[in-house]
Amino acid sequence: RKQFATCFVLHDLFSMRLPSDRVVFSCLLNAALEVGDGARTAATLERYLRADLEAQDCVLVFRAYSALGDVDGSEAMFRKLGAKTTPLMLNLLLSQCTSSNDLERGLALLRDAHEFEKTDSQATVVDCASYNTLLKGLASTGRSREAFELFQDMTKQGLEPNEITFSILVDTFTGEKRMDMVAQFTSAIKSGGRCTTAAAFAQYIKVMIRAGCLSSALELYQDLKRRGFADQPDIAMYSMLIKALVDQRDLALATVVLEDMKAAGVQPDDLVLTHMLEGCRHAADHGLGKRLFAEVLASGVEPSDITLVTMLKLHGRCGAHQEAYDLVASWEAERGQAPSVVHYTCVISGCLRTRHYEQAWRAFGLMRARGVRPDE
Repeated sequence: RKQFATCFVLHDLFSMRLPSDRVVFSCLLNAALEVGDGARTAATLERYLRADLEAQDCVLVFRAYSALGDVDGSEAMFRKLGAKTTPLMLNLLLSQCTSSNDLERGLALLRDAHEFEKTDSQATVVDCASYNTLLKGLASTGRSREAFELFQDMTKQGLEPNEITFSILVDTFTGEKRMDMVAQFTSAIKSGGRCTTAAAFAQYIKVMIRAGCLSSALELYQDLKRRGFADQPDIAMYSMLIKALVDQRDLALATVVLEDMKAAGVQPDDLVLTHMLEGCRHAADHGLGKRLFAEVLASGVEPSDITLVTMLKLHGRCGAHQEAYDLVASWEAERGQAPSVVHYTCVISGCLRTRHYEQAWRAFGLMRARGVRPDE
């Protein structure tokens, strides 16, 4: 238990008398790996390999070879274990290949791992992380076409991609400005039959949004709605999509997504409300903003300080200075939270922008009366 130096002293004193015991040398090997002692790791690994090891004991062997940078040793153990290799062991080996920029070797080992699986119907040697490891390697070297082909191989093998898979691919395509590849990837998602749930589709959509591919995200969103899955996407997907649309100044479509969200039984939270209020501010749609603010708060959602700031900015943008004043004046009594200097500043700034100086001074007086100190 972290007493590594003591372990090493005992080993040095009694090394000639110690049998090649699996438990003893696994402890010593773990200790050597923890302190990053390469020479001791190599020497201890040699003794550990003499022990009567089970297949599950070999994870430590792959860890040791990885620390030593010995890809050949890892591959030899991989071939010795065959179908008994676990995904963790394979992934350690594949990580060595990508780290040493030997992707061809890694791809060949992946194919061999699938061959091992064919010899034992109960064996699982490859998992999603195996593909993600090689996808990262291909992405880092600008081999986007090969990355897409590897993704297709992955789905043919019956493995379910995860959000990391999608992120690697989309970030690679957008980074290389290969929007044609983004389009092919989107088409593959829609036609590949891999997305059998709304949650899976939502993963794709969120990745597309993060990569700035809003048009592809919307294309997938429309397909998601047409399919009518039994489950529903999470609120994060709706929130990200609404924010992306608001950033593009498309309040109309953001409102459609919000209505879809409510129809699906997913209730807006304060973050979604804040995004929508920001969209209303850009579009100067005071009526929609007021209605949404009242509806969401009436549903029991507790608004954040940022939500209040955004609502005050909307009032100021639309010249509703009295409503902004009334909102901060009644906020503590109704919500139990005292507005800060930031909130009063929003009210004052809105008044000053439209030269309503008396209302600005009145808001300043309320701030002082409530004991809120002005900032710079």
